[in-house]
Amino acid sequence: MKPAQLSPLSLAFVLLAACGGTESQAEEPLPDSRDPSYAQSFDGHVDPRVSSSAGEEGGVVVLWPRVVTSAGASAVFEASQVQAALRSIAERVFEGAPVDVRPDPERTCPQTGCAGVAVGAVVLKSSSACAVVATVSRPGPVDAHLVSWVAEVELRNHNVPFREPPESHIRVVDFLPCADLATSLAANEPAVEELMRQTAP
Repeated sequence: MKPAQLSPLSLAFVLLAACGGTESQAEEPLPDSRDPSYAQSFDGHVDPRVSSSAGEEGGVVVLWPRVVTSAGASAVFEASQVQAALRSIAERVFEGAPVDVRPDPERTCPQTGCAGVAVGAVVLKSSSACAVVATVSRPGPVDAHLVSWVAEVELRNHNVPFREPPESHIRVVDFLPCADLATSLAANEPAVEELMRQTAP
């Protein structure tokens, strides 16, 4: 579907995103942990969005998905569905390797990167419509590789620098109903699995 043929839901999401922070709820980029004022504000504790575990060498870390929603929407249920699907694929691809599943809101690796392969996703939700893009990274503070998973999206870049918000590289062309999320996740697993296999040590 061409951009000129956006569905009403897709158009609404694009307009919301264009209006800025007052109308959309994209997760903010992580601040620089070396900034003294940032460190002081957390009183020595790490940002709760940073995984408290780097995983194990030779294993995989299944991060909590990033969530981008229109105003007033929530995607916690959808994020849990996506993480469960990521875990299932990771256990199949990395058979026998340790799989470290991180809780909400741990959705990025520590500053030095994860010790194992890191897999995650971006869940974009507008009202009752969803889109999902999977992310896969090799161990260390390296680029994340993106692959479309649910709905029709345009990836402006397939590789995103470490800890940079992937959603800034994603444009949703057409959403799918969130009610069909489980079916869509299962139907499009092969692309995500293939990316994981290419990234596996």
